[in-house]
Amino acid sequence: MIEHLGLVEILADVAARRLPRWLDRDDLVQTGRIGLLQAAERYEPERGTFRTFASMRILGAIYDAFRRKNYSYELHEELPRRDGGGQGDPSASERFNPHPSCDANAERDVQRRQVRRHLERATEDLTEDERHAVIGHALHDLGYRAIGSSRDRSLSWAWREAQRGHAKMRVSLNRVGIRGVL
Repeated sequence: MIEHLGLVEILADVAARRLPRWLDRDDLVQTGRIGLLQAAERYEPERGTFRTFASMRILGAIYDAFRRKNYSYELHEELPRRDGGGQGDPSASERFNPHPSCDANAERDVQRRQVRRHLERATEDLTEDERHAVIGHALHDLGYRAIGSSRDRSLSWAWREAQRGHAKMRVSLNRVGIRGVL
């Protein structure tokens, strides 16, 4: 298994290119190592090479952790839950830490919520097709071919719609001083 630790580093870099830039690479590597351990436990030789199986499990662990930690921007069906809960529902960190100013991550969490709100607002300016392409690719990990097929269109149509959507979102985010997210 030690000989596959380099694979974790490579796949963490691959995942980092598809995930928001503010995620810590070391966290991705650590999560990938957990995926490697899971792969070692579940591997069945008759199903193919270990490297291929481990690659899928490592990437899966990284993306699963990303979703579990609620780092994704909830831009689809869950728009009413922009801040992760209702008005009177304190988050777990607020319930267990009566002094959030002591929490080293509190400021980063506030920034993430602000970026999420601005991203949600930016998607409101998109056409339905642009929103479908951007959300399908960014949140649901769909390829442009699948996005195009879902609308009886081509891969290039989906790519163009996503590019237009991203361009509009970048302009909207730049207006409020947010750069480098898209």
